[in-house]
Amino acid sequence: MNNKILLMRFKKEDNKAFSISLRVPRANVTEEEIKNVMDYIVDNSLIIPGGVAIVGTIDAKITSTTTEKIDLILE
Repeated sequence: MNNKILLMRFKKEDNKAFSISLRVPRANVTEEEIKNVMDYIVDNSLIIPGGVAIVGTIDAKITSTTTEKIDLILE
């Protein structure tokens, strides 16, 4: 099974990073769409983690993982 995760990292007012992970992003999502969503989150203060405002974006990446089930025989 192949799994993908979109990870978006933001900079908070206290200079710490905050991440949002989305499982199974749309297959044809573009960099521009991701950037627009991240900018929208920042510009509209949609998320305030721990009461600390998000003030900017850092980066975003899509990670792919493959999961292989192993059938163990336990005695």
